[in-house]
Amino acid sequence: MLQTLTINMGRYFIAFCLFMMFVPSNSLAQFGLGKKEKPRKFVREVNHNLRLDGVRANAATQNNGIQGILFELDLMMNGETSMAGKKFELYLLFEDANGEAIQVSRAESVYAGDNDVLALSKSFSVSQFVPIWDQKGGVVRKITDHDTKEAVTVSGKDAFYPLATFMPYYAMQLSAKNSKVNVRFFYREDRFNFRDTVAVNTYHYFEGIQEHELVTNKPAVRSMKVGIDEIEAMKLDKNGQKWDVLDFQNDGTEAPDIQWSVSLQTTYKNDPIFTSAASENTYFNKWHHAYSPRFIVSESDKVTFEVVDVDYIKSPDVMGSWAGTFQEMLGAALDRKELGFGKVKRMLLNVPRSDLKFRVAEVRVDTSKRWDVYSVMYDVEAPDLYVTLTDDANLQLAKSKIVENSYQASWEDVRVQLEPKLGASVLVKVMDDDLIDDDLVGVVEVPLSILLNGNQQEYVFRGEGVEVVVRME
Repeated sequence: MLQTLTINMGRYFIAFCLFMMFVPSNSLAQFGLGKKEKPRKFVREVNHNLRLDGVRANAATQNNGIQGILFELDLMMNGETSMAGKKFELYLLFEDANGEAIQVSRAESVYAGDNDVLALSKSFSVSQFVPIWDQKGGVVRKITDHDTKEAVTVSGKDAFYPLATFMPYYAMQLSAKNSKVNVRFFYREDRFNFRDTVAVNTYHYFEGIQEHELVTNKPAVRSMKVGIDEIEAMKLDKNGQKWDVLDFQNDGTEAPDIQWSVSLQTTYKNDPIFTSAASENTYFNKWHHAYSPRFIVSESDKVTFEVVDVDYIKSPDVMGSWAGTFQEMLGAALDRKELGFGKVKRMLLNVPRSDLKFRVAEVRVDTSKRWDVYSVMYDVEAPDLYVTLTDDANLQLAKSKIVENSYQASWEDVRVQLEPKLGASVLVKVMDDDLIDDDLVGVVEVPLSILLNGNQQEYVFRGEGVEVVVRME
């Protein structure tokens, strides 16, 4: 019986090994058998190795065509403490005026922290040495910024180092242009320790400045999808050679394997949005109106398209990149403009799909016209105003509440969010509410192209005897 038990245990062990080989790592993580992301823990303990002595925040700046907040931090490293070979992660958390954590606009963004809160991380490392040629000069430290890959050396007992980072506005789930925001600064120090079995990444406050208040300058945002219709590559790569000259898998085919991607790039971070399927061994391909997932950008943010030749042995060869705002992409798509750059002979953009979000905020009616002349209950002649919004297919999009006895009415709740088609309009019907039949006061057509292409926050559209005020959101 013991022999049977041993054989069965051996079979179970082999089956378990096969299970571990073929089950995906994310499935193992669900069972607690794989690598999990360690939770973050923020504490108010202060480590005296690193001190934050100055914070400057420019809330109205651009970086690589992206609008956001530039942070410049003055770090001081304690000269009495060994900092050799240590890596640090700077972590900024954002709170609104009520002390609530600000949420990120897209859960998949590189600016998303735990529970989809807005977070800005930055890693840097410090190494120190004594110059061979100057033994009396003291310790010299080399600081490497892992975002920009730049390295600087600082010397002296208490060495200051300016560290810069950038938070784009599109990532911040804030509606108001000028909002008070509180930023808290943490950092984590990575040490090499065989006995470290703690399952939590602990972040500490800096010594010195620990938080900073600022007023944002967030512009209007746009929700959109983007895509590419066609790409044609040049016959030779950047080295003047044919593509995939070492490709022995496809009968000596030397055409590239074309793939494109969309991202939002600053000099500090690349925030990927979408990567297309690769089109193998061809100089030309159509993607049949393939679009990225919907994402948020500020009005004038530049969206980056990158085209590569996919290689399965080494890193992809970059053919080139092109960046443009929504208006630049829309113009290029409508004009069927062929964009050429790098080793991309031509690229045709799809018409970007963008959500419009607006509200009919106010209507004004001609006061010279008499309304409710048969009213017995009220000795007034002003109409009881309400509005309905319909699209080109006569589908009702919104209807307001009634504002009684007024030639001018305003609302907060008559909101519309839609993805407009080219040349589409919304009809705003202004009505006078009556007991039997409602009277039509006037109709105003709102061409969506004006709202889509304009840069105003408020528009006034006029019809016969009526004005409609539309506000963008």
